[in-house]
Amino acid sequence: MKLDKKTILKIVFWAIAAPIIVNIIMFIPSFGLAASTTDNWLSFFGNYSGGIVGGIVAYIIAASQIKAQNDEKIKDEIKNSRSYIILEEFIAPVDLKGVITHNNSKILSNKFYEEIKKDPNSKHKSIPFYKIHHSGLPEIILDCEIKVILHGEGETAGKIPYLVESHLSVFEKNTEIFIPVARKDFKHINPKRVTVSYSTIKGEKILYVYDVDKMEEKHVLINLKDRNKDRVLHRVKLKGVTWIYPAKFNDHSR
Repeated sequence: MKLDKKTILKIVFWAIAAPIIVNIIMFIPSFGLAASTTDNWLSFFGNYSGGIVGGIVAYIIAASQIKAQNDEKIKDEIKNSRSYIILEEFIAPVDLKGVITHNNSKILSNKFYEEIKKDPNSKHKSIPFYKIHHSGLPEIILDCEIKVILHGEGETAGKIPYLVESHLSVFEKNTEIFIPVARKDFKHINPKRVTVSYSTIKGEKILYVYDVDKMEEKHVLINLKDRNKDRVLHRVKLKGVTWIYPAKFNDHSR
């Protein structure tokens, strides 16, 4: 329990006023008694007020320590409840046939992918995907919004970037989102930017950004009250780094 300033002032006032009032009452003739001497009275008042003030101070210190411990516990719980997006390059058949995935895994389609599927040769081709999933202690993240900005087929020259979007109210831990990043000639097409915004189970809002132009990925803790106070939780520079992720195939499909 935390004492507010008004309550503390009331306690201090009555702690000082109580012995004075008692002494005044004792001087009333009808009571017939009063403090025997000034020294005795001052000694009593000193012990009394000292005990009261000491008790108040001890209570405030104990209450502050308990509050600080509870606040720290809440911060740890919030921190431990954060989930982090993982984006990987993934080479696999166009339709992911034979790839071991979670039952709820999805392909985030786009116009390039739809053109690839129409090609009669697509069944025998493998293309690059970006595979998105999340890690951390919680089993789910909430209100997940995925946005991917893709370059046009002629790279960036004279082409307007193409936006692919998807929304998941619940994104389970084992679920994988596959984003095709290939043109109809089965060649790789680099996304310009991938963002995933989501809420943790403790209500924090986090934004994951994979920025091709800046060659970095980061997780940003969003301050909903003041965006100027957004905080970067994790940042990795990707310039000069090449990652290759092999496709994971079911042995029976080989």
